[in-house]
Amino acid sequence: MPLRFKKVLLVDDSSVYRELMATLLRPYCGELRTAVCAASAIETIESLPDLDLVICDVVMKGDDGFAVLEHLHRRGPSGPQVVMVTGYRGDAGAERARALGAAGYLQKPTTIRQILSAVAGDLHGERRTVHPRWRCSGSATLIDPDSGHPGLLTWDVYNISPRGAFLETKGPIPLGSEIELLLDLAGCKAQVRARVARVQGPSWLEIGGVGVEFLDLDDEAEAAIESTIETASLGGGSPAD
Repeated sequence: MPLRFKKVLLVDDSSVYRELMATLLRPYCGELRTAVCAASAIETIESLPDLDLVICDVVMKGDDGFAVLEHLHRRGPSGPQVVMVTGYRGDAGAERARALGAAGYLQKPTTIRQILSAVAGDLHGERRTVHPRWRCSGSATLIDPDSGHPGLLTWDVYNISPRGAFLETKGPIPLGSEIELLLDLAGCKAQVRARVARVQGPSWLEIGGVGVEFLDLDDEAEAAIESTIETASLGGGSPAD
């Protein structure tokens, strides 16, 4: 089973970076919150005692990201893990971040693989191998738009959640495409509509394909996805090779 988080807070004053990272993070967390400054981040942290992970920019308007890290450091070791990110090369803040308990200090642009590597271990500090992609023992078949029946294109499904999934495709599907898919998850079939949110080459997270966002899941599809996630959390999921 890959690293997954119940609640993640993304802190950055750049709307472009927030939107990009939010798209990449959603398959890895149940709930994603964002904040545009240190003060807003601290307010969110205080309102979410079960927060798992904070990804925080260093340089922001007003107080910098270290104000957030110092706030969490004062709260003690039971708080969320923190990954600091910066757009400045040669930044001397890495040592300070480590001293305050940050799990990582990363240069922008940041990949999910770097973040997962920084927090390699479960949410209670137990170290383990990181598998950026996990196969959910399911497949997704493209529905033929003309006939409405399953077509010839079928892909393995990875990192599924009610919000979306990663499909291992052999060729690119244009970003923004809306497609109909027939999901087959451990024998449970459900038809869903999805939008391609990102396209990834095989060098990025070891497996090439597309990330899709599900649109308006019905109860049957959501139940099948939740069952797949539950099975994986009990040890039934297969990590990506």
